[in-house]
Amino acid sequence: MWVSKYKRTTAAATLSAIIIVATLTYYLVFPPPRFPQAIFRYTETITIENRGNSSVELGKISTDGFPNLEWQRVSLVDVSGRYTVSKDGDGNPIVIVEGPETLKGGESFTVTIVWKIESFSRPIPTISLTDAGDLKSIPDSLKNYTRMVAPWRSPSDVRLDTEVWEGTPYYNKTLREVASILVGNETNVLKIVLEDIKWIATYITYYSASPTYPIETARNGTGDCDDQSNLLIALLRMQGIPAFLMMGMIYLHQEEYANRSGVTLGGHEYYEYHHVVGHGWAVVYIPPWGWLPCDLTSTRPSELRSKPEKAITGAVVWNPATIIFRNATGIGGAEASDYIRSWREIEAEAKKNNIYYKLIIDLERIPIPEHEVILRSPALVIYSEIISAIVLVILVGAHERMRKTPTYLGGVNCTYCGSENPADAVYCGWCGRRLIREATE
Repeated sequence: MWVSKYKRTTAAATLSAIIIVATLTYYLVFPPPRFPQAIFRYTETITIENRGNSSVELGKISTDGFPNLEWQRVSLVDVSGRYTVSKDGDGNPIVIVEGPETLKGGESFTVTIVWKIESFSRPIPTISLTDAGDLKSIPDSLKNYTRMVAPWRSPSDVRLDTEVWEGTPYYNKTLREVASILVGNETNVLKIVLEDIKWIATYITYYSASPTYPIETARNGTGDCDDQSNLLIALLRMQGIPAFLMMGMIYLHQEEYANRSGVTLGGHEYYEYHHVVGHGWAVVYIPPWGWLPCDLTSTRPSELRSKPEKAITGAVVWNPATIIFRNATGIGGAEASDYIRSWREIEAEAKKNNIYYKLIIDLERIPIPEHEVILRSPALVIYSEIISAIVLVILVGAHERMRKTPTYLGGVNCTYCGSENPADAVYCGWCGRRLIREATE
């Protein structure tokens, strides 16, 4: 009787249940992409200008792309010209844009590349010396990450005999001898890494200039983020600990970073950075945690000397505001990883041919679209469907409850549902069953 009287309510409830179960099944079979912590639009504009009198060969221009990682998803949005996407020897994506075959004197060529980058949360592990593994626990499959290839190969005959090392225990030592002194008889991987970090924090001061090789950084006693990282990597590889260089960019929304400019390549490149700074850090294999960042310049040297573990726990890469564009591993050979040599070759060629570069990089944090929030939140979709279903059932039920049964003169009542029907009806208009009439005397 209740089902017959409230058949529209029952139908609404059944349909709602089907929709909710179907939605839940869809999300279980096809889970949506993870919800990003931040979304960025990266725009890079490169201009090459020939200020000489003779034509120079140009052809193709290649620039770094952005890799897809566990905590970074990227897509190439636009390129102003014909292009292909390839990879370098280390597996990093590069964008190759076709330019004119030659660039005459006074001519220039410009290309703009736009990327969309989704950045996800990155949990920081808890590390301790007691839990760390020893050198024997490093997998043999990672031996390639200890190869002494460029830019980490250090000449065996070059010593720390410069003025900055006089009076120190390391004066007139090679980098390999320094690495041996630092490791001693220690086998705890984390302990060795922390000793190397303290050594660099003690003897190398920060100075930003053109990139230098580890032996140059050590002899000078100065280096910026990637210089110090490469020095750490060189020491670690000599000690049998896998390590490589990771390079990225950091989004900074502060007004002081809105428009920064300068020159590099010996004055042959002018750059503008908008809300972005470049950065580099070492990535080291430390069992049992695996690959961990070692950031030597995101924490003050005085802190690293007393708490060297902050180079790991305080690394900027843990922040989703950091995006990665290159891993220099040496797996693909020295040529792919040796960006220092490439930098110097580009500078020499620019000076020789009177070529000037202009680089403009803009990193913009864009709002997450509302439809993305909805589509990537199964709980939100299902909860909305449940609430809508409840409201629908209540409204339909209230409508049926208030509906009045028509009154018929000389009518007959259904013995099943009690509804009144016209006197000549054979079947109940409400429940559909055949009417049973009482016998008349």
